[in-house]
Amino acid sequence: MITRATDIFYEYITLNDEKYELGAACYIVVLSMNDKFSKIKMVIDDREPIYKEIKTTPSLTVLEYPIGTSKAEILFYDRLGNLMESSYR
Repeated sequence: MITRATDIFYEYITLNDEKYELGAACYIVVLSMNDKFSKIKMVIDDREPIYKEIKTTPSLTVLEYPIGTSKAEILFYDRLGNLMESSYR
């Protein structure tokens, strides 16, 4: 599983800028050069899953991560639906 997803990188970020009235917003930024990477599934606090399709290589995907989230699971899939990598927070 690890060798298939070595070129998928993700980072949790928080933006806080009063000048532009962003307040405090959290995001997950996903970058990839993997041409087999096809879908992201994100489950926050046992709610309905959120899916994002990856249609291009390279890809940049930004997912909103609600403030106050107690747990999240992010799963990365290839074109055949196989799990490539997962992240728990």
